[in-house]
Amino acid sequence: MAKTKTHSVRTSNIPVYKVINGEWCDFYKDVSESTKLARLTYNRMLSRLAASDDQSYKDYASGKKIGKMSKNLVEKSFPYNSNESSNFPNCAQTCASLGTKAFKTYVQSRFQIIRGQKTLPIQRSTPWSLPTQSGFTVWQDDGKWYAKIKLLSQTWTIELKSGSNYAYHINLIKRALENDDKAIRDSTIRLDKKGKVIIGTAVRYPIKQKKTVGSTFKVSTSLNAFLVCVKEKSRIPFTFNADQVKKWQNERKRKQQRLQQDKKYDRKTRKYINIQQDRVSQKYNNRMKTLCHTTAKEIVNKAVRLDCAKIELDTTVRSYMPDFPWYDFVLKIQQKCDQQGIELVNITSEIIPPDIDNDPHVYFFLPVEYNGKHLNRIKIGQTATKNQERERAIAAAGGYNYVILCADKQPKTKLIKKEKEYHAKFAHCKIILDNGEEWFKLGSVLEWMREVQCLGNIGNLSQIAQVIEV
Repeated sequence: MAKTKTHSVRTSNIPVYKVINGEWCDFYKDVSESTKLARLTYNRMLSRLAASDDQSYKDYASGKKIGKMSKNLVEKSFPYNSNESSNFPNCAQTCASLGTKAFKTYVQSRFQIIRGQKTLPIQRSTPWSLPTQSGFTVWQDDGKWYAKIKLLSQTWTIELKSGSNYAYHINLIKRALENDDKAIRDSTIRLDKKGKVIIGTAVRYPIKQKKTVGSTFKVSTSLNAFLVCVKEKSRIPFTFNADQVKKWQNERKRKQQRLQQDKKYDRKTRKYINIQQDRVSQKYNNRMKTLCHTTAKEIVNKAVRLDCAKIELDTTVRSYMPDFPWYDFVLKIQQKCDQQGIELVNITSEIIPPDIDNDPHVYFFLPVEYNGKHLNRIKIGQTATKNQERERAIAAAGGYNYVILCADKQPKTKLIKKEKEYHAKFAHCKIILDNGEEWFKLGSVLEWMREVQCLGNIGNLSQIAQVIEV
């Protein structure tokens, strides 16, 4: 039985406002040297891990199976016994945190790196770790928040920036410290692209208990809008159109295209144009990040006001906004649901195109008469073996010529269940023939395929275009 999640860790990024026990220039220099040392140390540890794992590269080159990392390599990978500790006077825990991070990163991408599918994930900037046991504390005094951090040269006392822009993060830290004196976890300090010193404070806060009663709040994407939200057993939805996002996407595309064209004719200004392109991309990414946060917050707050115990999220239809950070958006909703004690159920379905000659799959086929016209009905079936089984099923259904509109790859054990789900989804357009066969009207199923963008997902669009309009 799975354990119930009772706590969650959230990182709040807050800039430094003032240095209490020294000059700002000395503090900034210490942060720069510390983060530079962290970056060099992290990259050296990654390179040392890859060099120590040379036997796995040899095994892969000779056709052998790639084994797990040896115990000796695991023991040597951590910095406690390495030469890196000498570069961290009185900061052994920071060195250990960097080593643990490098080891986890390498293990996560190890098989792809050995196969040549991914390069070694060297970083251009690595934050300086601030373990709580080595002197990182946060406290409040006279309405202001202060922190004590330990860097390479000395321990600094600083004041965190406050105001409406950081009220949410400050309140999160305040609530966490009220419940637990040790709520602050290992945090980081870094320099952003504009030279600001940012404290990434990791806070462990309790998740509210889920409500035992309450209705379901359904959130789904749509063909004509970004999101459509409606409470269960209610007919009054409200939508997020997000028309401004399309404007942002067109603006970014137009500016990047113009800058890319200008780069071809003047080599002297290429460096300047590269900087401009980075600024355009950064501006768009910041807009998307803000949109994900604000939209997720509005959805969860709406569910709280409606006294809903569960949010049912379906982002299957992505044709209205294909270029959108969907993974980050779902993650933000999950975080805010944890804070409010609301259960999130993600029912997003993804139709994976299979090799229809070998892989088990659910197929949607359109029968065609010998004169080239389709019969305006679709058969939904499943096959677990090669195409001969599907051919026999189609022959038993009338022996028509046919076109496969799309196919959904599924494990063999879930084929029947998935077929029943599709039959239930299109039950409103079911057609039962005289011989008892179940068919479905073409219009409704075809409209759903176009919304989900799975029409012709096995690469036969040219064949489909001869029968229907794609």
